[in-house]
Amino acid sequence: MANKAIQTTALSCALSFVAVPHGAAQYASHALAERLSQTITHRMARDDVPGVVVVVMEDGSPVWTRAFGLADPRTGRGMTEDALFRVESTPPRRRAAGSS
Repeated sequence: MANKAIQTTALSCALSFVAVPHGAAQYASHALAERLSQTITHRMARDDVPGVVVVVMEDGSPVWTRAFGLADPRTGRGMTEDALFRVESTPPRRRAAGSS
């Protein structure tokens, strides 16, 4: 379970650097929000991460926030936008040969 929490934190940190166009206040664009959502859910599935929270910021203010997946896979409790994450350094996860 601790390893999943670390992976969740790592993916959350990585996704915090997702590039979006300047003028993200226009982020309400359904197509762009949907594309970002698809990318996040794809990465979660690929990296076997149970849940993340993504916040898109513009000029220091959040303009789009969304929770994905589960906060606790054991109980099935869904992730929420106000979830707290523990941040720590972790070594990179090794991939099996031939995996993407």
